[in-house]
Amino acid sequence: MASLFLQVRAVCAPMSRNWARRTVLAASGTLAVLNIALKWFLAVLDIVYRIAVPGAVSGAKQDLTGWWRLGVWVFFGSVGLFSGVFVGKLGVAIVQRRRLGMRGVGAMHVVMIMGAQTMVVPGMFACLGSFGLPVLVHLTNASHQP
Repeated sequence: MASLFLQVRAVCAPMSRNWARRTVLAASGTLAVLNIALKWFLAVLDIVYRIAVPGAVSGAKQDLTGWWRLGVWVFFGSVGLFSGVFVGKLGVAIVQRRRLGMRGVGAMHVVMIMGAQTMVVPGMFACLGSFGLPVLVHLTNASHQP
């Protein structure tokens, strides 16, 4: 997450609007720190439950489930935000290239399309999977039925 934040910072450096740059950096920094903090919190809590109360691991698992789901949603949100910033910056660059008279479909268009696809489709599956729907199991089993 820290490397993604640094990449967002590098992408947002040439932005002309100060408020937009600060907003994007604040949101991405907050999500990155929250994501890292939740992962550390869950790791420490899991270790404490396993060491302090060896027989109560099943009860600890129930306690950790809510925190784990929050961690998953924060991770999805941060990856979505980072991907959105990168794809948005590519879109701005493509618009600027068209203003300069470059009309051909180049590598930037391909990266933009692929970036949008790699953000939307896995995001949908991640949201469905987080609600307890075994999406990938149904997709793989459906293709092998006679």
